[in-house]
Amino acid sequence: MAVEELATAARVAPATVYRNFGAKERLVLWDEYDPMLLEAISERLGTLPPQESTLEALVASLDALYGEDRKRMLRRARLISEHPQLQAVTAADRCPSPGH
Repeated sequence: MAVEELATAARVAPATVYRNFGAKERLVLWDEYDPMLLEAISERLGTLPPQESTLEALVASLDALYGEDRKRMLRRARLISEHPQLQAVTAADRCPSPGH
């Protein structure tokens, strides 16, 4: 499906989709959970070393999210596993090019 079709279905202009997400793959990969995870890490940094803070925050956050939003999280994971374009964007996010 093209961005234009997605925009029409969402009743917004294609420019709005591009401005907010950059590409249609980002509609699936956009992660509204990041702010919550960063806050959880920040809360723990005062009492734990950075690596422990991150691990503890990640486990606690994912546990809470999985309890609240299990179906959507699994649907997103399934979409990524079934679509090479989404896998490529996800891999690029994890391995930024030098200088970034």
